[in-house]
Amino acid sequence: MESENNYRSLENPTEDIYTAAVRLRVQMLNGEPRGSVLHTKLKTLLVKLLLFICGALVAAIVLLVIYYFITIKNEDIAVTRQQNDSFMEQELRILQSEIATLSQRNTELSTKLSALEKQCSALEKSSQSQTCSMCPQGWLLLNSKCYFFSSNKLDWDSSRDNCTSMRGHLVIIESEEEQNFLQNELNRNGLESYWIGLTDSAVEGHFVWVDGRPLDSRLSFWGKSRDGKLQPDNWNQNGQHPNGEDCVQLHMKQNYTGWHDVFCSRLRKRICEMAAKAITFNMRP
Repeated sequence: MESENNYRSLENPTEDIYTAAVRLRVQMLNGEPRGSVLHTKLKTLLVKLLLFICGALVAAIVLLVIYYFITIKNEDIAVTRQQNDSFMEQELRILQSEIATLSQRNTELSTKLSALEKQCSALEKSSQSQTCSMCPQGWLLLNSKCYFFSSNKLDWDSSRDNCTSMRGHLVIIESEEEQNFLQNELNRNGLESYWIGLTDSAVEGHFVWVDGRPLDSRLSFWGKSRDGKLQPDNWNQNGQHPNGEDCVQLHMKQNYTGWHDVFCSRLRKRICEMAAKAITFNMRP
């Protein structure tokens, strides 16, 4: 009867498996009768308990493994993303630097191209050829002539020889355009006086250029002195220079500009001139 009661107690739905198994185990240890049916039920319960525990452990292990791999994968993704961001930032900085360099280079080339276009003129539109007037480095171009403005000072004779040594000559001014060009350059370089290639040292009052051509009075640009007198005045400094003033400078001052005759021994900067070198390019492919 007691075994039957025990069996009924196992069927009680309010009693959990673990509690029932423990109670039955206690009863068996206390020497209570062991029915074959009860013994079989106990084994079944223990097996189920062990299977439940094993299943729970396996599930926990699987969850832990999944969590581990998800965590590792997320960390790898984060590290990879950080590395990619760092690499992209570095590449961006490199590209920005290259863009700045290219932009500066483009500006320099545009400036040179603009200057080159001023030096070049198309011969014929149909010929697809172009001729360019080229000047040595440090010389300025106007039309087909090159001009050099010195930074040091020499007397007139030494200035003439210096220009000759550079395969040029002291400047010969042949037009108003040329005169204005030279004056504008002098204004940019500072208000100073520069030797030009004009003198009357051979015959007083008969001015000639360094190439031997006489001055055309229609193309002369004489200035005025401080007292308002028109140049040239051949001043002899109260007899201290009997030969007077025989060399001509391009005078640039705030109140008076133009050509002035002065003593050839004075130290002045100089303007040298030479013919530009013409180079023809064939633009045909």
